[in-house]
Amino acid sequence: MTPFPFLNKLCGLSLEESADYLKVRLDTVKSWSTGRRSMPPDVCGELSALWVNIQAVAAALGEEILALLDRRMDKDPTLVALEIGIARNAADARRLGLPAVGAHGAAIALAVSRLPGGFEIVVEPRQPNPGNRRHNVRLVPRGARGQDIVGGVTVVDGPMH
Repeated sequence: MTPFPFLNKLCGLSLEESADYLKVRLDTVKSWSTGRRSMPPDVCGELSALWVNIQAVAAALGEEILALLDRRMDKDPTLVALEIGIARNAADARRLGLPAVGAHGAAIALAVSRLPGGFEIVVEPRQPNPGNRRHNVRLVPRGARGQDIVGGVTVVDGPMH
């Protein structure tokens, strides 16, 4: 069996996203996925490089979230939810340094898996903003309403909407 389906799944890509990322036809990706054809060695290298990039994006997102948690938990330890914005489309994902929405989802999942527990995590589509190259991450604690902008990350006091 070819390693393609495993690498593809690890990177969070759909078959369509893989075909687009690898610049091949969908039928080619399907044949690699089913094992009808072996994938070329350079495809393994490209997916491996993408996985390294996903890990880097996940690490940066995790650091951003942990820094935000540290700053916020000092003020109000009654955190209700952490809301993370996922790319709305491939162009949005590319602004975040990834080729596809699925790859951004894989980075978010990896970052979330490394976080401490004790709060709800919600993944929602990112707010449309073509110039935004940062993740949309919001902490939503109980209590007073108000809004801070901390290092390009919006922190909202009050219930989720």
